[in-house]
Amino acid sequence: RRVHGAHPDALVICVDGDGSFNMTSTELYTVAKHQLPVKIAIMNDSRQQMVYVWQKLFFDKRFIGTDNTNPDYCKLAAAWDIPSVYCDHTEDLAGAVERWLATDGPCLAEFKTVPDICLPMVAPGKALDEMIINRDNNMNSVRVMAH
Repeated sequence: RRVHGAHPDALVICVDGDGSFNMTSTELYTVAKHQLPVKIAIMNDSRQQMVYVWQKLFFDKRFIGTDNTNPDYCKLAAAWDIPSVYCDHTEDLAGAVERWLATDGPCLAEFKTVPDICLPMVAPGKALDEMIINRDNNMNSVRVMAH
């Protein structure tokens, strides 16, 4: 709401992972109440992916609490009378994005994605200037930003 209030003519896009959105989905109430023309994209890999990667890289692959059981995000948007778009195939991506952005007023888009490493990332106990910015193809070694 702050961005839209400060820049009412700007296109405001929120890109969020499913895990993060699950913690803040109550903001749909604010979007609906004020009819904020915010475009919300949910990248849904059904996982707390950053936590999963941390557990893989830094905690000996001891995975716990990283799989999400998500709601139907389009139905959740509909409960607030917010239009939505769903995309689960790459060949449908361009059309889904076009419909999402062309919708007047607020619109939520759910994009089903394949889990992947989230970069850049900061390892546990590390400072921002020690963030991991690159990886090899098998995600077993990473390159850390130079100080």
